[in-house]
Amino acid sequence: MPQQFPVTRWTLHLDALPSAAAELSPSVRWKDEVSPQEYLRLYTAVGEPWGWFDRRLLDESGLTAILQQPRRLFAVFEVDGDAAGFAELCQHEDSVEIAYFGLIPECTGRGLGKALFREVVTRATELANGRTVWLTTCSWDSPAARPFYARMGFKEVREETIQQRVPDGFDPPANA
Repeated sequence: MPQQFPVTRWTLHLDALPSAAAELSPSVRWKDEVSPQEYLRLYTAVGEPWGWFDRRLLDESGLTAILQQPRRLFAVFEVDGDAAGFAELCQHEDSVEIAYFGLIPECTGRGLGKALFREVVTRATELANGRTVWLTTCSWDSPAARPFYARMGFKEVREETIQQRVPDGFDPPANA
């Protein structure tokens, strides 16, 4: 039987656009579709240190169904032709959610996050057309995530503790 662990989750809304990006110029490819294989490769590379597993537990047809939902948009980040991370936007009736954003560990701490996140927020804001832009993060994410989002113009609007189902044998991240 799957275990459950408490996770604190924060919802943040965009309060102000982030300041101009650094001089680094990684490339961003926006896609309406992404294959399950490409998605899982990036999702795992970014999320492994933080216990991201939800999408890895889905079978290929379940993941494909999510990835092919209308009003979903993907960004693939590259630096010098190498994968650097990804983002996933989901358009809702009344808002646009930054469902996922992350860099692979080798790309963190180099100023890339600010440049890439600014581009993601700009695209989300365009899609939102005056509606709310939001995201969630949790206590299992990088300890730098919440302060980063705050510096990038997001304001915390809700905090909640939930019970997160996890696969058998799962160990929560060390920062949990």
